[in-house]
Amino acid sequence: MDHHPPTGLLGNHPAIRESEWPAIRDAYAEPQRHYHTWAHIVAVLAAAEPFAAVLARPRGMYLACVFHDIVYVPGAADNEIRSAEWLRSAQARGGIDADAADLTAALALIEASGGEGVAGLDGDAFWDIDRAILAAPADDYAAYARAVRREFARFGDFKYRLGRRRFLHGELARPHIFRTADYRRNAEGQARANLAAERDDLGRGGWLGMLFTRSTYMDQA
Repeated sequence: MDHHPPTGLLGNHPAIRESEWPAIRDAYAEPQRHYHTWAHIVAVLAAAEPFAAVLARPRGMYLACVFHDIVYVPGAADNEIRSAEWLRSAQARGGIDADAADLTAALALIEASGGEGVAGLDGDAFWDIDRAILAAPADDYAAYARAVRREFARFGDFKYRLGRRRFLHGELARPHIFRTADYRRNAEGQARANLAAERDDLGRGGWLGMLFTRSTYMDQA
C-alpha cells in the first residue's frame, strides 16, 4: 500500500522528508487501528483540498492532517499530546521541512483536536474535515461505527455503550456539529441523522440511556 499522501494543492507542500515515511507507515498500520488508519488520513487530506487555496498555513494543515492520529491508543487521554510530541521530534531530527509558523500552526491543530479545536479558518476547516465521516451516507457511517467498536474491543459492551452514547449525546447537543459554511449547509443534516440513529440503537434496552452520563471516558470521531 502506498502510504504517501495523494497529490493536490496540499501535496505541493512536501513538508515531510522521505526518512520519516517508514515510521509514519508503521504507526498507521498498528493492529489496534480499524478506523484511525492511513485510509482515514488519505480521506482527511482529500477533504482538505477544497480549502487549500484559502488556508493561512497550508503546510501547517498538511502536517496536522498527517500527524494528528499518529499516536492512537483507544481510550487514552493523551493521544493528541503524544502525536504533537512525535511531530516535534521529527522536526528536531530534521525530518520536517517547515518554518516555525507552520510548525506552530500544525501543533496547535493537533493538540486541540481532542477538545474544541482552534479558532479561525484553518481551525474550522480542520475541525470539519476530521469529522466529515459523521456526515457519510448511512451505510458508510455504520461501517465507521463498527470500526470504532473494534478499536475499543477491550471494553465490554456495557462500558462501551455508555461511553459511546455519551459522545453521541454531546455531539447532538452542539448548536452546530460543523463550523464552516459549506459543511453546515451540506453535511449537518446527515450527520445529525447518523448520530441520532447510532445513539438510539445503542440506547435500546430501556434504562441504559439513563446511565450514559456516568461513563468515565469519551470516544472521539
